[in-house]
Amino acid sequence: MQNNDAVDEMYLESADIEIIIKLILQLNKEGHEVYLKVHPREDRELWVGFVKKYNLNVTLAHWRVPFSHWVSELDYVIGPSSTSFYDCCVAGVQPICTRKINKKRDFHIDKFSEEYGALMKHIITPDSIDEIIDIVSKGNKNFELSDEIKRVLLNETNYPDSNNSIDKMVELSLASMKENKVSSLMKTIYMIGFNIYGSVLDNAMKVYRFLNRRAEQSSTFLMTKKNRAYIDSLVD
Repeated sequence: MQNNDAVDEMYLESADIEIIIKLILQLNKEGHEVYLKVHPREDRELWVGFVKKYNLNVTLAHWRVPFSHWVSELDYVIGPSSTSFYDCCVAGVQPICTRKINKKRDFHIDKFSEEYGALMKHIITPDSIDEIIDIVSKGNKNFELSDEIKRVLLNETNYPDSNNSIDKMVELSLASMKENKVSSLMKTIYMIGFNIYGSVLDNAMKVYRFLNRRAEQSSTFLMTKKNRAYIDSLVD
């Protein structure tokens, strides 16, 4: 196992991008609909460039769409080892891992990486792109959680109670507000200061994106009224 983290990360990212592009091209050739969602920390414009450069027939998800909302409309999710596979399992969507396609990839993986997580032991991990195409082409969409996967989800995410985690957080927050002994004046001063700070930060980001000709995306967005309204529209 190498200790040069920068070299390892560069190799892994390069290998994964190569695999994804080759896989999309093959899926396109076989006539499958392909949908692509960029990781929140990635530059979405980079993938927009890849789509144009390699003439990929894909539908890029809008950066505002939450993964859990997006994945519910899919039949399969294909990619390298990821915590997003937890969301796939909860949503009842078959995850397929590309880890084994590049035979040199594991040499660059840290022992604490997601590849060695408890869930990954139970995720389908084909040895080649052709195997993935074969799985997808068979169209077996009846993905059911095995007892082993349910056990992992229970131990690591408190599944299935985790489905109501947001409701529980709201309930705790409301209960905490009732016990809050801070005066109304201080609350008002705090909220005014918070709004001013948020407005300054929002405008600074807009100027930065304008000067650098960069569109708003997951890695640079702020929780503005417009973005909150969009997120709320997904659950209303």
